[in-house]
Amino acid sequence: MSSDSSPTSRQRIAGLDAIRFVAASWVVLHHIGPWPGADVKTAWQTGLHLLFNGPAAVTVFFVISGFVIHHPFVHRPLGNPVPFWAQRWIRISLPAAVMTVLMFRFRFLGIRMPWDGFQLTPLGHGLGFRDTSGLMWSLVAEVVYYGLYPFLRPVGMRIGWWRLAGLALVPALALLLWQPRALLFNNFTHWMAWILGLPSWLAGCALAQTVATESPATASRGGGRVGLWRIAILLGAWLTAVLKEHTWSELPQIGYPWTLQLFAILVVGWVRAEILQAARRPGPAWLEWNGRWSYSIYLTHMAALTFWLGVVGGPDLPGAPWIGAFARMAAIFGLCFLFYLTVEWPSWQVARWAGRRLRLNRVVAPPQPA
Repeated sequence: MSSDSSPTSRQRIAGLDAIRFVAASWVVLHHIGPWPGADVKTAWQTGLHLLFNGPAAVTVFFVISGFVIHHPFVHRPLGNPVPFWAQRWIRISLPAAVMTVLMFRFRFLGIRMPWDGFQLTPLGHGLGFRDTSGLMWSLVAEVVYYGLYPFLRPVGMRIGWWRLAGLALVPALALLLWQPRALLFNNFTHWMAWILGLPSWLAGCALAQTVATESPATASRGGGRVGLWRIAILLGAWLTAVLKEHTWSELPQIGYPWTLQLFAILVVGWVRAEILQAARRPGPAWLEWNGRWSYSIYLTHMAALTFWLGVVGGPDLPGAPWIGAFARMAAIFGLCFLFYLTVEWPSWQVARWAGRRLRLNRVVAPPQPA
């Protein structure tokens, strides 16, 4: 693919931020619900609730993360991994640390939390975190993947990233056979759940390699029928939720650790189609812009809901539930954006500064003349 037409010729890939924003919003609706109150009363409400599948959105994040990490290093070496580790770990960990402190502060103020997220109790719940919101395990997984990438990159470049992703399914399958009835990734504790997400993350690396090296003729076909891919991804996410949540006595429940391994294949096809489509015809600018603070949405929405409950005293305004529901969503996204401005964006600047500083410090100075 020529440099003019390649969607990977730019440092920021068009289409990815839009997907991030949609996926982060999906997680919010998964936790909060798309209607007033928290009760699911009808079959229609149940089906709509299952459509907003948060764990499926996390799989989308894993594929995109693998793509973004490997994309800059498809055609150039990684070099010394220390600046890479510092930049990526600070980028993800500093906002999470601030959010942990905020959630503890809410407890001290007497504000009731609907979930006990971000509470660091290393000896509770096995050897994981006390994290019933289901968020922190994915951040631990990302930290592990960043740590492994410098070691996995030469293997992937030698044997092929798709083959490496397939090999990563072996330990994931062994973990699933050990606990076949587990319904959630974080049932395996935060120290083992990353094994289940690794094939999806490596598939994102493989996608970056494929998109960067495929021919223009192949790429021109890949961006077509993006609408069909969007329908397929919605139906696939909904099906995985149905298989996990159903109560049909004659059939067992099938947990996300099983079904989302297959769902990741759909995600790869969909993300590729979106990238190639956006390279020719960019999507709405507001959608791309909102994706810049999608990590804050993912990280902060439960704290924002906690703050809303503490101020209003309930999920919605009494006497005006739909107005309250819209106000609740506006408040949550507003607080998430405030967190982005005050915490995530400065953290990203610190991470970039640390990466540049470490790279400069490791440049060998030329020998001085005698």
